[in-house]
Amino acid sequence: METLPVLPLEQILTHLEVRDLLACSLVSISWRAAVNNDRVWKQICHCQSSTATIEHVQAVQSSIPPTFVDPETSNKELEPLCYWRVVYMKLQHVKCNWQRSNHKTYKVTDLAYNYFDLKVHKDVLVANVNDNHCAVWNIRSTPVKQETIVCALTNTRCKCMIHVCDNKLAIVQDTLLQVYKSEGKHFKLSHRRLFNQAESVSETIPKSQNIDEWYNETVKRRPTHLQAFYVGKYFIGLAENGPYDGASFHVWDTETGGKLKEEQVKAISSEIRDPIYNVKFCPPKADLGKILVCVQHTKRTDNFTEDSYYTVLYIYDLSKLTFKKLNILRPHVPWIYYENHIILTVDHTQAKLSIYNSSNGENLVSKQYEEIINPDSVQVHGNHLGFKTGGDLVVLDVNDFDLVFTTAIVKFSSNLFGFDFTFLDWNLVLIARWDKVNKIEVWSMDEKTLLSTLGTTGLMFPCNNSAKFFVWNEMVTTIYMLQFW
Repeated sequence: METLPVLPLEQILTHLEVRDLLACSLVSISWRAAVNNDRVWKQICHCQSSTATIEHVQAVQSSIPPTFVDPETSNKELEPLCYWRVVYMKLQHVKCNWQRSNHKTYKVTDLAYNYFDLKVHKDVLVANVNDNHCAVWNIRSTPVKQETIVCALTNTRCKCMIHVCDNKLAIVQDTLLQVYKSEGKHFKLSHRRLFNQAESVSETIPKSQNIDEWYNETVKRRPTHLQAFYVGKYFIGLAENGPYDGASFHVWDTETGGKLKEEQVKAISSEIRDPIYNVKFCPPKADLGKILVCVQHTKRTDNFTEDSYYTVLYIYDLSKLTFKKLNILRPHVPWIYYENHIILTVDHTQAKLSIYNSSNGENLVSKQYEEIINPDSVQVHGNHLGFKTGGDLVVLDVNDFDLVFTTAIVKFSSNLFGFDFTFLDWNLVLIARWDKVNKIEVWSMDEKTLLSTLGTTGLMFPCNNSAKFFVWNEMVTTIYMLQFW
């Protein structure tokens, strides 16, 4: 090993398991120095943990006893452990806390009603505590409430939608977009825009805090539906002017508040004459340059029970602001997941999973199941695809989306009154059980064993950072943060 050039040596080491790397480091001082390589350990960290978890343990001191202590060596002949090996040790410390249910629980906020929107981005949590107030919390360590934002519309029955990304907070009420920018510890209103009006109308929006009277007079007719989401520089929304045939697709620049493009949804499917039934936006987990747009159509008949539905898939390129048609899925597909290179669907029978190529729409592989799949339960995390079917949790290894479903199926507890699940880093999965005793269990997918039980119950709201977790206790409408680092 001593005679190998650095780059080939790194390539060899990246193919070894951690236990093999540790064994190599015990051979000699020179072998230890070779294994003590930042590039190797950085790759291991990013393979096992999310970027958000990694950034958190790098920036925040451990606060869960026993706290993490940086390793030291008393042998002067040995060089200190490299930076990324220490980061790996910190991540393993978080993993051990999950396995032992070693955590602190903090009360974050009370909610005035059962419907709410909650978004977490890095150290910020935003929740709408009622129809027109949003609470902003700093959750870097112990949760601290920073401010309450009063939204522009106070007399509206439409749901308040929240989007947080980087230094901006976007709040949507009805067809009103409100963008706030972070200045120090607080968010300041940057601009307001209307989805379903000309851009010039947005310039006339009053600067006052409450604009109900102006909004009701200007908008005239409120739409029955609005879908919107926020991806970095862009805010993308669908605003209706009556029926779906009059719906407009908008792309906004969140920095300047300018509208980049507006396009009628019907014009997207010019070759399809059937009425538009629904439109869904599916942002990817990785590639923010493209989004999946699913335009769902319906063939009407005299007997509505015989109406048929189907979906046309489009990729929208944000760099060019153009649509590309991919495929037509017949009949209607109720659930769709979009990753960088693939599109995953559950078809109308709710028993078949299919994978499509996101570049050309080609159907790559399908798998039929005996039991009905709950489309709302489907989750993808790394190589794992999970869903609820027939009262069981099924976890498949999709082999890093190489388009081959393996036969490895993990079935957890069955015959429950109900359960929910979510994936964590390190091939861990949480199962919230509702039977005689409500509880949240921590399972290892590698070993297929129960590791620990959390002393809390409720609906789970995971974030990309596995060092912390959020639970909503519906009985008392309270959100709690569970901290594991």
